[in-house]
Amino acid sequence: MKKFFERHGMAAVTWLIVVILAVVFMPDVNALVRDNGAVKLPSDVQSQVATRIQKKANGKPVRTYTAVFSNGKQALTKAQTKRIDRTLHSLKSESGLRVKDVMRPNDNAETRKQLIAKDHTTQLAQITVKDGPLVKTQVAKLRAQLKVGGVKTYVTGPMP
Repeated sequence: MKKFFERHGMAAVTWLIVVILAVVFMPDVNALVRDNGAVKLPSDVQSQVATRIQKKANGKPVRTYTAVFSNGKQALTKAQTKRIDRTLHSLKSESGLRVKDVMRPNDNAETRKQLIAKDHTTQLAQITVKDGPLVKTQVAKLRAQLKVGGVKTYVTGPMP
């Protein structure tokens, strides 16, 4: 044991000093994660767009839902697309839903590019609803109004 300390004692002391110095001068990892660990999303991500819409609502709280219209593995037909458009147009003027805005897949070239799947099997629509005391009722009415015959319809977004 004495030979071990004679040969390796200085290295052990050096390593002990290095470890102590590393622990003493180590940065506060929790503070670093808290300050720099958040994921920064690009401005064109759906949640960032929804936040901008909410800020534009003049302080009035809103909720943004995404309606998904799917025909499974087959492309949506022109008749189905027309029914989806009619449903979304009537939704905007539907009373009791407190709908603020509807971004339809066929509004313009940019929405067609972003809200219609390349294989034309799925279309999306973003519906901004004014938040209020009747949110559960509004969600139920929204789901009921979005049903389109022959097309699977889903609603995603914040749930009450």
